[in-house]
Parts: sequence; structure tokens; C-alpha cells
Amino acid sequence: VVSLIGNLGGAIAYAALCIVFLALSLRLTLEQLGLAVRYSFLASVRACVAITYFFVVKSSRALMFAVVGAWNAFSELALGVGAFFQALVRRHPLEELEESVETRPLSSRKRGADAEAQAVVVSEEEPLVVRVERAQEARRRKRRGEDSPRRTVHPVHENNPKFEEYQSPSSDLLEKGITEFAVDEEELKRKSSLITAKLADFNVKGRVTHVHPGPVITMFEFAPAPGVKVNRISALQDDLAMSLRANSIRIIAPIPGRGTVGIEVPNSDHEVVRLRDLLESNEVLEAESLLSIPLGKSIFGRPVVEDISTMPHLLMAGATGTGKSVCINAILLSLLYRAHPSELGLILIDPKILELSIYEGIPHLRVPVVTEPRRARAVLQWAVHEMDRRYRLMQKHGVRSIDSYNALAAGEIPSEDAADGENEISENQPASGSTEQASPENGAEVDGTQLEFTEFLEPLPKIVIVIDELADLILTAGKQLEELITRLAQKARAAGIHLILATQRPSVDVITGLIKANFPARISFRVSSRIDSRTILDAGGAERLLGRGDMLFLKPGAARLTRIHGSFVTDDEVRRVTDFLRTSSSPVYDQRIIEMCERVEEEENQSSSGIDGGGDGYDALYDEALELVLQKGQASTSMVQRAFRIGYNRAARIIDMMERDGVVGPMDGAKPRKVILESGISD
Repeated sequence: VVSLIGNLGGAIAYAALCIVFLALSLRLTLEQLGLAVRYSFLASVRACVAITYFFVVKSSRALMFAVVGAWNAFSELALGVGAFFQALVRRHPLEELEESVETRPLSSRKRGADAEAQAVVVSEEEPLVVRVERAQEARRRKRRGEDSPRRTVHPVHENNPKFEEYQSPSSDLLEKGITEFAVDEEELKRKSSLITAKLADFNVKGRVTHVHPGPVITMFEFAPAPGVKVNRISALQDDLAMSLRANSIRIIAPIPGRGTVGIEVPNSDHEVVRLRDLLESNEVLEAESLLSIPLGKSIFGRPVVEDISTMPHLLMAGATGTGKSVCINAILLSLLYRAHPSELGLILIDPKILELSIYEGIPHLRVPVVTEPRRARAVLQWAVHEMDRRYRLMQKHGVRSIDSYNALAAGEIPSEDAADGENEISENQPASGSTEQASPENGAEVDGTQLEFTEFLEPLPKIVIVIDELADLILTAGKQLEELITRLAQKARAAGIHLILATQRPSVDVITGLIKANFPARISFRVSSRIDSRTILDAGGAERLLGRGDMLFLKPGAARLTRIHGSFVTDDEVRRVTDFLRTSSSPVYDQRIIEMCERVEEEENQSSSGIDGGGDGYDALYDEALELVLQKGQASTSMVQRAFRIGYNRAARIIDMMERDGVVGPMDGAKPRKVILESGISD
């Protein structure tokens, strides 16, 4: 009882001491005062309960409880005292220095001798209010839990008048599909009985336990009897297709996590999955990511929504007419509906010229649609440089991703949270991507102390690069293009740059092992053989798809393939949306990309015209091709073409140059050319 009274009295005295200090104008906040009192009061209660329990019970268990309680009490008392005195130090009046400077509009960016140094203007209509404070005081504010200064950041498009009148397209531009699809239960029962009977004919006993009707296919779950091997069911795939009068069926043996085998049978009447229905679904409307796209519907009829930023790159393959181009259009329209031009930049590379030309002139484009292989290489080179530039920006400001950088630019993360110590912005070093920053010449001075302005950062938009036909670029641009794609795939995710590659020829010379290793997210439409299916998905099954948007999706980290029925969008729908966007706003092309394309074209023209030295028509690959020919002891256009992954015309010119120089002999029908001069070749 005495201990209880003493501890409670100590707590009351401690609280009274806090109140006295508060009355002495040391200005403790209620939060800090409550923190110190709470810790001290908890310590008193724990101590008195522990001691009282020990004196009443008088056992070893009570002693242990008392020791633990006393230790907890001591810890909480120390926290309370520490919080109290730390609060006193932080709130010392001599260390307080907070000034706020409100800027006024300036008609010019020029800073003369008599211009006010602290003025930082983004627009004349809405002047930017810049908070000025010392870095140490900013960190103290953060530790005290007070509101940190926020930047007022105008979006990128507000600095560009061409984006001011931009309007997002309406879903009325797209066709609406059938919301409900009729299910014939009698037909499902008939097919279930037919599957059971057909398997029983081959001595595979079991029964159909569940039926999952979908928009395009229906999956029947077949539970085999004990002792039946699963691979026997897979071997009867063609027999079941013939019995069910289906073009093709797909067997999942077994279904992961279930003791059944899945038999996917196409419906006699297919539901058309419309893009508008997916965009208006709750799954898409509730998606938080800017790059969330609806790929289609699952076999159970539910929308499948994936985030490109988590893929982070996508590789698609499929034969002609299986829905690959429609899927690309659906992905692009989904991005156009969700993202503002200031938030998303598109780069479209279309070697086939006709597929993506319909998007020419929309405001989201950062460069006109690229159709030439050498311009495609230049665009990818710019993307690599942009990736490196963004990495340097993020490193400078102490963030690890493009989302964190944009949050920092928007003021959602105070600058002192993102960068401290070595990562703090120097007064004399303006950051790339920023519009204004203080320096000793343009800073503000308060009570003789030089203060710095917080930096204005410009948000970085996400960039999605779409290549419609990868095979054409690989065969014409060669290994250098593969290296650029690989480098982007390895590092561009954190920089907000994403790749979507599509090809109709999933062969190993197009989809190399290096590309596959860096594209964990893959989609395969119907292909011609099981080998092609394994090339793109590392598993069979794509050769048995139905076509018309039926796809298998390999999700990063997933153990099995997901079958999806892709959304359908017509060319008229795409044209209506793009026409609306073109009338809404004009594109603002990135001059850096255009300059990169012009520089690459100029270098190639100089190389082909012999300006780089080496005589008329000198080719940069001539020396390497010459070494190859001398090693092989023979020469042919196809050999040079395969070795360096270049086009036929360029390889033929190199062989002609060798014949002109007397290295190889003339053509001899279909036979390789003979090497005439094998040694003594000078530089």
C-alpha cells in the first residue's frame, strides 16, 4: 500500500513538473506533454502492481513478476524522461527560425541586379508559394511530427498550353457487348456424361465433379478413380476432341491445388468480350495503378486486370490472324483511357507500317510512329540514355523508383525525407529536370543568414514502348538492337520505362534466350506447333488455342499458365478514339528523340558514303566480315547475314567489296565463293 501511494504520488509530481515547465513558456505541445506523462504514469502503475503482488504472494513466481515489472517500469520511465527533455531541447526558443516568403508574379525569368532573388515563378496566373527554411530546422520539424513544407507543383501539361484543353475520351466511343450470356445446363450435363463415357471406353474411370462455364470455353473438372494415372488422360486429348466434336480441347493435368483434371472444351456459341465492358468493370475502375490494363476475361468470366509496372515488360507472340494486333490495340486504348498525356508517353515502333499508323498524331506520342529500322534503333538508344538520366536524378534525390520521385515532385514526400546528408541538393548545383533553384546569388537572407529555396522538380511521365513486329527489326538491325532491348528490360523498370514486344514468329533467332530471360511476363496466342509454344511460354498448350483472342498468359512468379479470352476492339472503334484525341489536343514531340534519330541517320549515311575512311562504300562491318571469311575459308552472302544479323542487301555489298579487293573469287552458282587471298592482307 505504501509502495502504491508512493508511485502514484511520484506520477502526480512528475505531471505537475511538466505543467510547471509548460507554464514557464517553454511551449511544449500537448502531444509531447501527453507522451512524457503517459510513459511516466505507465511506469508508476507497473512498478506499484509488481511490488504489491510480490508482498502479497511472496513466492519465486511473484519475485520474477516483480523483477520484470520493475524492468518495464524503468524502461518506460526512461522513455518518458527522455521524451520530455528531448522536447525541451527541440523547442528551445533560440533555435527557432521559420520564415515564409510569398512570391509575386514575374513577367520575365531574367534576374537582374535589382531583381528579387527569392522569386520562383511557374505561371503568372498561379504564383508558386515557396517555403524558405534552414535544412536543420526542417529536420527538427520532421522529428517533432509537424507538417513539413510542401511544394506546389503544377503538372507538366500546365506548362504546355497544348495540353490545357485535353479531354479524356468517353466510353461511348466504344461498342458495348452482351452483359449476360445464356448457359444451357442440359448441354453441360450431356457433355459431362459424354466425357465420362468416352474415358471409360479407354479404361479411365472417374466422374465429372464440377463444371465452370465461361464466355468462350467451359472447363470440366474430372476426378479420376484411384489408381488411374493422370498422363493417361492427357494422352486421350485428341480422342476426347473427336467425341465432343470440338476443333481442339486443352487438358490441364492436374489442376494445381485440386485433385482433379481440367478439360477445357470450346463453347458452341462464343461470347464477344468487348473492351468497353472491361473498362467499365469494378476491377478496372478500382485499379490504382496508372498502367493497369484489362487483358480480357478468365475462363470463369471474370475480368483479368494486370499492371504493366509490375510485369514490368511484356512479350507477345502468335500466328497471323490469332488476335495479336487486336490485343495491342486494346492495351493501347486502355492506356489512353486511363492516362493523361502528361502522365504517359507512348513510343510506337511499327516496321509493318500499317498496324500502328492509326495512332499518328495523338497527344500521348513522344515521337511520330517509327517505321524504319534505323530510326527504331535510334529511339531505343534514346530510351537507354533517358533511363540513365532518370537513374541519376533518382540517385541525386535519394529515391528508388519513378513513383517515389513523382511523389517527391508533387510534395507528397518532403525533400528532407527523400534525401539527407550527402543526397541534399547543393545550393550551387541546379538539378536536371528542375525549373528553379536558389543559389547564393538568388537566395533569400533572413537576419544575416543565407537561406535556400526548396527545389521545384518536374514530374517524369511513364513511357511505354510498343514494338509490333520484333522479327523484322532483329533481322534488319541485328545484334545491336537486341542489346538495347536487353539493357532496357534489365534496368528500365525503376525509371518508369516499359517495353511491349510482339512478333508472329516465335523462333529462337527472334526470341533469344537473352530476351526471354528479361521478359518474365509473356502472352501467347495460337501458334502452329508445340515447339513455338515452348519457345514463348516454356510449355506446350498454345498450339491448341482457339484463335480470335484466345491466349495463354504467363504471369511473373506464377506456377501455371492462365487462359484468357482477350478483349475485342474493332478498327472503327480505334479510329473514333484516336480522332477524338487528335481533335482534343496536339502531340508535343520530344526534340531529343528526333535529334537522336537524325544523328544516327547522318552517321549511317556518312558510313555508307565512305566519309569514315576506307574508300568508296566502306562498311563498318567489313573488317569483321573479312576476318570471318578468312577463318571459314569461304564466303557467301547468307553466311555474313547470319553471322552479323544484318539484311541481305548489306551483306551482299560486303561480299562485293571483298571481290573488288581481290579477297574472294566471283560467284559460282549456288556454291560459296572461294577465298583467293588468304594471307598478307594489310590494313
